Amino acid sequence: MGAKLLTSLGMVFLFFSVAAQTSDPENKSIISYKDGSIFRGTILYATDANLKMIITTGDTINLKTEMIKKIFDQRDYIVTKKDKYHYRSGIFNYTSLAIGSYNFDNSVQLQTVLGYRYTDRISLGVGLALEGHDLSVGDNWFYHRYISSFGYGRYYLNNKNWRLYTDAKMGYAFALESEFFQRNTSKDGFIFQPGLGIQMASRSKFKMHVGMSYVFLRTKGTGADWSGDIEYDYKVWINRLVFKIGLELW
Repeated sequence: MGAKLLTSLGMVFLFFSVAAQTSDPENKSIISYKDGSIFRGTILYATDANLKMIITTGDTINLKTEMIKKIFDQRDYIVTKKDKYHYRSGIFNYTSLAIGSYNFDNSVQLQTVLGYRYTDRISLGVGLALEGHDLSVGDNWFYHRYISSFGYGRYYLNNKNWRLYTDAKMGYAFALESEFFQRNTSKDGFIFQPGLGIQMASRSKFKMHVGMSYVFLRTKGTGADWSGDIEYDYKVWINRLVFKIGLELW
């Protein structure tokens, strides 16, 4: 199990490292004024009464300190509108709930990811998930439960108020046994789950996410019908679309 875990956590890092890019925002500040104005540029100096800065047009302006609502460092924040922002770098924790259905076979996933924003475009992390997947085999229905460990990667496509991104997790799902589901026994399997999502800017450390992804989970097992008289041996891919909602902190 240890080798499988290390392999699964490393796979997605390799997958996303080929797309790694770097960005180095200029050392500029974004100043939010109490009247709703936004100023972007380099701060020259500040006193108790005034702040002097060179804005992006090349002009030098003086701002009243009492009118300044908030100052952002552009190296750390992507400021959108009405003082809402995204983080460019740093540690994050992302927790999400996903549900989906295919031909009356349902899937539920509760997962958490601990990661790091390497650039304003690329974030990588590792995660754990508790998963449940229905599976129809012949005329019978089986339920599979797993704890999955995985590597996680995310690539942002824009820097807007609603940031569109593509993400993926890749790892290994470890089957859980249950007395209630003794009539079927499932095995561990490889899991890959690419998706699309939107992260919404906010004025706090909490960022809401919505999105969708497609689950590919390799599983095999043995099951019996409800009478216990007929047994099935199966080896299949569980694959279905799920919709997710999540919350990111930091």
